[in-house]
Formats: sequence, C-alpha cells, structure tokens
Amino acid sequence: MKLVKDVIPCTVVRDDFRWWLDGGNGPLAIQTGEKDSTLLLKLGKSPPVDYLYRMDLGRDGSISWDSLLKFCGAYDTEHQSLYLVEDSLNCLAHGPAPFVVTTGQSMTEELCGRINRHVEKIIANDRSNLSCQKITDPCEVRNLQYYQEYKAREEAIEMIFNGKTPDGQFHSTYTMEELPETTFMAWLQDPENFIQTEAEVYSKRNQEKFLLQFLKNDALWEEYQAIAQDPDNHLHRVKAISDAIKTSGAKTVTVTVQKNGEELSFRTGTTPLMGHHNSYNTSHIAAADRREFERLFGRHASYTAEDITRITYGKKTLYEAAPIQAEDMTESIEWGGMSLCYDADLVQRNGLEDALDQVRSIAVETQAYMRQMAAAPPLLAEGLSGNYRLLAEFNHIILAGHERDGGYGVEFITWERIRNGTALWQGHYYDNDFGTAKQDFATRSGLVPVNTLFTKEQLAVIYDAVQNMTALDLVSNPEQGKLLERIMEQLQEAVPQVIDLANVLTQSPKPQRLEGMQQY
Repeated sequence: MKLVKDVIPCTVVRDDFRWWLDGGNGPLAIQTGEKDSTLLLKLGKSPPVDYLYRMDLGRDGSISWDSLLKFCGAYDTEHQSLYLVEDSLNCLAHGPAPFVVTTGQSMTEELCGRINRHVEKIIANDRSNLSCQKITDPCEVRNLQYYQEYKAREEAIEMIFNGKTPDGQFHSTYTMEELPETTFMAWLQDPENFIQTEAEVYSKRNQEKFLLQFLKNDALWEEYQAIAQDPDNHLHRVKAISDAIKTSGAKTVTVTVQKNGEELSFRTGTTPLMGHHNSYNTSHIAAADRREFERLFGRHASYTAEDITRITYGKKTLYEAAPIQAEDMTESIEWGGMSLCYDADLVQRNGLEDALDQVRSIAVETQAYMRQMAAAPPLLAEGLSGNYRLLAEFNHIILAGHERDGGYGVEFITWERIRNGTALWQGHYYDNDFGTAKQDFATRSGLVPVNTLFTKEQLAVIYDAVQNMTALDLVSNPEQGKLLERIMEQLQEAVPQVIDLANVLTQSPKPQRLEGMQQY
C-alpha cells in the first residue's frame, strides 16, 4: 500500500492552471525567471481523480536520463478539489504569481479531526454506551492502578498551578502518522461514509481504552477536588508563593522563614520559588545568607512553603502568611502504614539532618517499590520458584523483584527471556538497590543508550564547573545564567550529596570509585 506523508487542500488562483487541470493535455511547464524549471504531468487514476506528477528540469531547462517523476498531488475533477504534497508547494504556491494557495489543515489533520468528532458523538460522554464496564487487559489494569496511585495527583497539581480545571469529557484520540493511498481514495469517493465507517471500526476496537479514559477522568477529578477543597493543603501556599513571584516579575526577593524555633530573613533568586516544589533548595540564596541559613538549620537543610512567613521585594510585600507551628517538636515519616517518629529538635541540636534525610529517602524509596511489588503480576519461568514479581519488561529484558522469605527485604534482578519467553538467563542481581537495578534494565533493554548516563562523580564535576562559572561571573547572558541555575538545581535533586562529592573530587587527586549512574 503506497504511503504519502500527507496532502494539503489547495485553491487554484490562476485561470491557466485551472484550465490545464480541467481539460488540458500534455505537460505544463512552470518557469523560474525566463527558463522552464519544472514540468507537471497529469495521469488519470480512476474517475474522477487525476494524479499529478512533476519533473524537475536541468539548469538549461532540459530533461536528461537522471530526470525523475515525483508524485505531487491529486485533483478531483468532479468537485474541482486539489490536494498537493508539501514539497510541491515550493513551485506552485510561492513566487510572484503563485498557482495555488493552501486552504486549511492537512488531510491527516482533517480526517483525524472528523473521525474523532464522530467517535465522541457515538460515545456521547456516557460510559453506559460502551460494550464493556470492566478493564480486563492486565497491562491496562496496571496502567490504571499506576495512574490512580501516582499520575492523577501529579496531573491535578499541574492543573491547579496552571489555573485549569479537569473538563471530565471523553476525548477520542484517533491518529494517522501517514496517509495511506486507499484511505485517501476512499475519502474522495464517499467522504461521509468513510468517516462514519472509520469511526465505528475505531470505536468497536477500543472499548476498553475508552473505559480506561473514563476511569482516569474519575481519578483526576477526585484528586483535583481533594486538593481544591482542602484549605489546609500545603499546595495552596506553594501556589500562592509561585503566583506572587510570577506577578511581581522580581528576579531577587527577601524571604523570611520560621523554622525549628528560629527566624531568618535572606536574599534569594526567585527561580526556585516558582512552580510546584515540596521544598526549596538554598542554591539561589546569597552566599553570606546561605552560610547563616546552614548555621541555623543545618548544612543540607532546605525550607518549605510552610516555613515562609513573608516575601518582600524592596518595600513591597509580595506574600505574607502565618507560620504553621506544630504543637510539639515530634515529627514522623509515614511508611507502609507505620510511623517512624523522631524528635525534630533533637535532630537539629545534634546535627543529624543528613542522617534524617537518608532515613527519609530510604523510607520513601522502600514505600514506592513495595507498592509496585504489590501491584505487579507474578513472574513465571522454568526453574523459578519463590515470590518473584514482574516489575517491567521491554525488548526481552525484564526487571523483577524477589521478596525474600522471613521479611528480609526485596532483591532486584534483571534477566533476559529465552526459549520463546519461557526461561530466563544472565541474571544481574542488585540486592535491595532498586535505583541501580532500574538503570541496568533501562540500558540493558535498550530503552536508554548507556552513553547518555553520567556517574555521580561526573555529575559532581559538572556541578563544580557550573558553580565556578556563576561565582566567577563567567556567564555570557541572562538566559545562560538561568540555564546554569537550573542545571545546579537539577543536579542537587539527582545527587543529594553532590556538593560534598564535588568538594572531595576537587580537593583530592585520587580516583573515585564509580557507583550508580543518573540519566539526563
């Protein structure tokens, strides 16, 4: 089946070209300057459609053995409708006296739009019009579960920060990457019947997919409402801060925080304060203020929207809020239904912030992969026994989790499937290091080229170089400065100990042992 990338509807604007399309015989010469540069030929496909071809001529206006015919479009003689491929517009739609002008969307856009509208009319935003009321495909079940547990909240937060509301409407997503010749000809011969038939076929084949969209809409609306109707949700503070900074246009502001019984005002760049963040890092705080921040709250401490009581720009107050104070200094980390409690004051007085950050990180990662283990299907293979779960699979490579007997944690492994997927071999074992196991799966399966990954040491050196550029004022322009600031933020998020690691690497010439890798 012949595929054309796309064709574009055009209107003929010259009488001589219209005359040739409707009844002219022989080729049509198109001139550039005083010489012929292109020949157009018209060949009958099937009534009432003619196919158009072009031949590019030599510099002297002649043809040669190397001259080739190229398809450039189709003309519907009955409706006098012209459709051209994009690269033919150069010789027909440009110049001092163009032959045509484009009149709208490409045919793939037009057809997809009309088919989607017809599908939406069939469904009528009512799931009772679907032939199924339950998701049965295992992949789609996992897709829905992941969306309900994680993605819906992310999208709800993004909508809130962008000032949008879920529309709750069903949207058909019929697409065509290229335009098949048979599709185009069927459309020309009977447009309405083609649209109706394609819409009905697409609808019948995608009933579970449509139901999945309804269920995702439910999850999104539930998360959106939970946030919007909860006045105590910290996201409202985060958004208020972000909106205030964006509206002001300020590049640097003074922030006042109350944290661990201490109050501090400091100058900081505004980039970290815009958008959704669970906490704000200190990389944009002025050097002297950052040293005081670290003295009061710890070297690797950050601050949150709840800590911020005031933001000013000159004499103007951009944001002000009452501090959120806990009744006591006891805080906790929620983990799998349990609470790991600690005394925040004790942590701060004894400089244990780094250890607490590590505990938080371990708890969050463990909770995340235990949820994935619970949702993942069992992994079945010859000679494999025990509680193994299939976490991911691509290109015959799998990522598995093995919950050890006796509650001794989870071991992660990547394998290659062999013997038509019934057996496994060449296992790479990572104990409970989920991050490194995921990286091995990504590179081993070909999802991520290995040369796009950097070691932690390499990222630390990049961080040090970027920091030096900004400190020594080697930035070429404001745009580059913003980019470098974002690079430092991203590196601090990817490698929490990047500052310490950078200091070690720049002070000691000894080679560092390469550990896990991060992708960018």
